[in-house]
Amino acid sequence: MSLRYAILTLLFHQDLSGYQLLDYFDGSVGFVWHATHPQIYRELAAMDRDALVKPRVVRQSARPDKKVFAITPHGREALLAWVAAPAFERQLKDEALLRVFSYALIDRDLAVARLAELRARHEQRLERYRAVEALRRDGDEHPFRTGALLTLAAATAFEESYVAWCERAPGLLEQTSPRRARARSTRPRPLRKTRSAGPRKRT
Repeated sequence: MSLRYAILTLLFHQDLSGYQLLDYFDGSVGFVWHATHPQIYRELAAMDRDALVKPRVVRQSARPDKKVFAITPHGREALLAWVAAPAFERQLKDEALLRVFSYALIDRDLAVARLAELRARHEQRLERYRAVEALRRDGDEHPFRTGALLTLAAATAFEESYVAWCERAPGLLEQTSPRRARARSTRPRPLRKTRSAGPRKRT
């Protein structure tokens, strides 16, 4: 449900086409709330059914006609009520960390290599966030400037802590795991042969 409020926030100040929404989303709200393009289009259709947005077709001479979305009065009321309400804490769901939880089961050198790959991805993301944050601070006033700076600061702090953890993780792995984890054998044990007692002799 949070995706619709992210879209409503982008539509609050101006009407946008689906393509413009995708572009705005990737450069602002997408830093803290990931959504694929199909998810955004599906949510727009659902918001239209719920009377939160109203689409209109804009005729273009040199290009195909485009559909532009506008927030409705009902959409504005819903957005403002949602923003003012207390936020629920989101539980962490990180597939990479779930894999890290079982790194003691694989070769330590391979685990260290995977950690290096994870660190590189987060360093790239951190570099991008810092560059965008610098542009936001030095750029002209924009309706989303304040919100973008606040969310970018949070996203940057998260990536900084993730990179710092990636730097420490190989050392922790070195201290706590053997060179190669001993995998439990799943081969069934052979049954022991038992000597048959046979019939007892009568005395």
